[in-house]
Amino acid sequence: MRAYFVLSLIGEDRPGIVEDVSSRIHQAEFNIEDSRMAVLGREFGLIMLASGASDKLARAKASLAELESQGFLVGLKETEAPSPGPEGAARVPYKVSVYGMDHEGIVHAFAEALARRAINVETLETQSAAAPLSGADLFSMEMTIAVPGDLTPADLRALVTRLGDEHGVDATLSPA
Repeated sequence: MRAYFVLSLIGEDRPGIVEDVSSRIHQAEFNIEDSRMAVLGREFGLIMLASGASDKLARAKASLAELESQGFLVGLKETEAPSPGPEGAARVPYKVSVYGMDHEGIVHAFAEALARRAINVETLETQSAAAPLSGADLFSMEMTIAVPGDLTPADLRALVTRLGDEHGVDATLSPA
């Protein structure tokens, strides 16, 4: 029988973290199915889905828990195999891209509007950086969403455009 777990790890960034974590997972005979990793400020953050034989799960957990002694916050949650979507509903994938001047509330506005329409945010990545000439804070957001089949592409595009206009950012929709 196959076991699945989600690992989260946060700690001070340094070279070799990915090698250490992936080595422990490999030695426990687990496979990394999906992952996201990034340096945020001076911290390294990781979240991943791994799978392997159920009888090897205790070994994987023990090895990954040892990372706490190196100053990492480690969370491990057993889960099940990925499913096609929330409650098995037919969903259509889209990509939403947002760019503009950074200000508070952009992520929340999009997340709230999407949640009200039962649209699932599957991935979300944001970044704020200084513009090359002016130094003004520029914001970018990329997300992959899963849209219920009963929402038309025209209605979805109108929603994304309206949200962009309301927040003074360029927001575009494309097939994922």
